[in-house]
Amino acid sequence: MSNVFRFEELDGQIGLLTIDAPGRKVNTLGRSVMAELAAIVDDLQKRDGLQGLLFQSGKPGQFIAGADLNELGALATATREQVLEAVGAGHALFSRISQLPFPTVALVDGACMGGGTELILSFDERIVSSGKTKIALPEVNVGLIPGWGGTQRLPRLTGIHHAIQMITSGAPQSPGTCVECGLAFDAVAVDQLLSEGRRVIGILRENDLWKANRRKRSQPLGLTEDQMAFAFAVSEGGVRGKTKGQYPAPMAALKAIKLGINLSLEDGLKVEQEVSLEVVGSTISANLIGVFFMNTQVGRDPGFGGTPASPKPVNRVGVLGTGQMGAGIAAAHCRRGVPATMVDVDEQRIGWGLAAARM
Repeated sequence: MSNVFRFEELDGQIGLLTIDAPGRKVNTLGRSVMAELAAIVDDLQKRDGLQGLLFQSGKPGQFIAGADLNELGALATATREQVLEAVGAGHALFSRISQLPFPTVALVDGACMGGGTELILSFDERIVSSGKTKIALPEVNVGLIPGWGGTQRLPRLTGIHHAIQMITSGAPQSPGTCVECGLAFDAVAVDQLLSEGRRVIGILRENDLWKANRRKRSQPLGLTEDQMAFAFAVSEGGVRGKTKGQYPAPMAALKAIKLGINLSLEDGLKVEQEVSLEVVGSTISANLIGVFFMNTQVGRDPGFGGTPASPKPVNRVGVLGTGQMGAGIAAAHCRRGVPATMVDVDEQRIGWGLAAARM
């Protein structure tokens, strides 16, 4: 067990669940973390005496960075059954959270990405801090789609147009945008998140509003054929224009949204799982995840370590290629008295390089 979560009961029978991965700068949703959360949900399903549940991160300014990309990259060599099991486990857990016997509110401070966003979409409401909080579903950037309910739950909260834009672009949303589009109930100062969360639980309990919201969000979105045709014709054209057909994930995400939103949420989630199999574990996804890790490593590389170094003498240089740059490098060394040799594929190109070096 990973011991990432901490549960406590506040005054008024309000549960507070905190995620805080020990020894790590960010929280991620790997297998062990999901298993621990599943065990907690088992207990919470029996706690019908609770008035509500609040969910927060124990890392100031950092919520959940998403699923564990190392584990997702490893699915490139997995069988179809193993991929379906990995996708289905997240679906099953988040669906259970969405059906807990009391209202639930996520308190988001900082970056909430990918699987973390899909987790909070399974809560009844979300409150964000008004500082540097960003919420995103960036899966398409690593060749995936939001495969733990994102393509189905988000449109039922924000409407189809904002959901399509957010999912196919992977762009992070600011606190103000989250409130405007319906993704978040409110944006408040970080030190007010807990008190506002308790207040929202009270609002949700009035006239069983949380139950009415759940019923509504489990239904088909109810778009007409004309609305569907227009929305997806425009969106598919925009995606093709940006990706030039080289990246299948944005189109797969559109497919999941299109095929699922006019079904019940339960059936829509099944559609999402099937579409996820088209990209999870693919070579393109594995390569994009690899590129992500390499870019992250380069970004963290401090460069020269600061150890004192002395220059080595240069007595002679060789230049491969006699284009403008190669000729310039050779000429610059010759002017400083350092012999230079230029090499190219034929004498004509070497002649061009010598002429350029004399200028």
